[in-house]
Amino acid sequence: MLIHELMYCCCLFSDQCYKNGRFYDVGESVKDNCNECICQDDHPFSDHVSWSCTRHACLMRRDMVETINYGQYGWRASNYSFLHGLTLADGIKYRLGTFQPSNQVFSMSALKSHHEDSLPESFDSRQRWPGLISDIRDQGDCGSSWALSTAAIASDRLAIGSNGRIVKTLSPQHLLSCVGGSNNSCEGGNIDQAWGFLRRYGGVTEDCYPYQARTDQCTIPKLSSPDICPSGRVFKEHMKFKMTPPYRIRNDEHTIKKQIYENGPVQAIFNVKEDFFVYRSGVYRHVNTVTNLPQSYHQTGSHSVRIIGWGVDYSNGFRTKYWVSGISVVVRDIVVEHHSYRSCRPMIKSIL
Repeated sequence: MLIHELMYCCCLFSDQCYKNGRFYDVGESVKDNCNECICQDDHPFSDHVSWSCTRHACLMRRDMVETINYGQYGWRASNYSFLHGLTLADGIKYRLGTFQPSNQVFSMSALKSHHEDSLPESFDSRQRWPGLISDIRDQGDCGSSWALSTAAIASDRLAIGSNGRIVKTLSPQHLLSCVGGSNNSCEGGNIDQAWGFLRRYGGVTEDCYPYQARTDQCTIPKLSSPDICPSGRVFKEHMKFKMTPPYRIRNDEHTIKKQIYENGPVQAIFNVKEDFFVYRSGVYRHVNTVTNLPQSYHQTGSHSVRIIGWGVDYSNGFRTKYWVSGISVVVRDIVVEHHSYRSCRPMIKSIL
């Protein structure tokens, strides 16, 4: 029996299709990563059958992982099994989740620091303020980075600003469920609207409104207090905290570092490309693996993270500066080196 295999199909001079060591009858289907293939007749009066497959860009691609790992790019990639079967569009929609800031944010006066200040070569907020930096969260299958990063920054600044008297984990689910406006909960949201909500109405604690990584109905009134928290706990007034207005930091390395060094973690938005989803370790920088692929492979999305420090990597004979982020990013396995990931400093787009 002659078998002719192409990228997505194989054609047989028989009434069955063949794939991965098995024969399939006409009409049967099989999943090939994020694509579905159906065995079908080429022509009603022909003995030829073949696979007809969708051609979605997949989130996990073996060729992309191999290209990165065989190159000298300063970081390693991994093919994550729990992301296998998702499209790149799925990853952008449900594993990121931050909309571009409004014009109002970009029109804010940016805070700038004087460059004569001396700062250390490396810094980690968790070491400067032990016990005051909130834990890392797994956002799950929910485009909630806008809510998780905002809640994390608010929690950290509350603890640091009170000199450790108020150490509370604020609820990202409260933001997901209750902010409203142009936010789409698990399909993305605006960090400026999240901060506006915390300033006007306040945010409740995680033990009152636990993170569910899903869209649900808001059960916390904006202008009054419930008797019972969504978690079932009795609501108390000290469970809700209001924040001062956010401010924009000038997008230069020294100003960002000084702000972190003096006041604690900051929030950053950056553009995510296809290779970021396979990041495993090292200092991430974008590697273009889609130059000759269809447009569907070139999709990008925005992601917001918490920046807790910085450092310099001297491996591979180069001096590479990086930011340290202390919030879980896209996938659980991406969080390395004591629950942080490292990325080249220039990738930051806007800072709050």
